[in-house]
Amino acid sequence: MVAKAGGEDVLGRAGEPSFRVTSEQILESRPDVIVVMPCGYNLKRVVAECAVERFPESWQCLPAVRNRRIFAADANSYFSRPGPRLADGVALLAEILHPSEMFASVPTQAFAKL
Repeated sequence: MVAKAGGEDVLGRAGEPSFRVTSEQILESRPDVIVVMPCGYNLKRVVAECAVERFPESWQCLPAVRNRRIFAADANSYFSRPGPRLADGVALLAEILHPSEMFASVPTQAFAKL
């Protein structure tokens, strides 16, 4: 989905199930954008979880953190279940990755800037 949206998933493995990554792996990958979307969580829950958990201090050097490009997404609705809404998930990612481009309407309740 990330590739279809015009991005590069530096920690994912195409065609394989998702997996946990460590904060050190994220630090080493130096992402330009971070999208937080735990499987099965709606947007409200993701935002609530992120409000309680703080990102490691070492992440302050990451481009995504310095440029305020960290987002919460409604994984439950747009990424975790097979169906037509996966296409909306691709559009959502495209909107996050390329905010200056014009894309199809993405529901405002689908993602939030953290």
